[in-house]
Amino acid sequence: MPPAAKRVVECRYYKREFGHYAYDGKPIDLRGWAMLTESKRYDPLARAGNTIVGPYWVSTVWIGIDYSFGVGPDPLFWETMIFRTGAEHDSPDPLHHWCMRTPSRRAAERLHARIVAKLERRMGVAAIEAPDPEEVPVES
Repeated sequence: MPPAAKRVVECRYYKREFGHYAYDGKPIDLRGWAMLTESKRYDPLARAGNTIVGPYWVSTVWIGIDYSFGVGPDPLFWETMIFRTGAEHDSPDPLHHWCMRTPSRRAAERLHARIVAKLERRMGVAAIEAPDPEEVPVES
């Protein structure tokens, strides 16, 4: 057996069906996900963090779709992203559109706080709570 094929066989995969999840991690059907998605703009449970640090906006939200695609120990349906405010979509800034997904609101809140703290140290400025996401100047 070629070495690459052997490594694949020896890797540990967690196979499960991937799908849609409510804020609390309970599996839901497509209709339930669509209803939550439709209302998430107005639902504070859908947002775990919304912070500006210098020129960066850190956003942590529920996406409700398992972005581990069924591989890994847990579904990943909370997303933390960094955007450079006012930047073009193809900005050369390596932090612009940085993204990491987590399996729970608690993990998402911890990741958000860790990212904000790192940016505060890096930028030398204090974080502020961001305005409504619709008002943050990010071009796409």
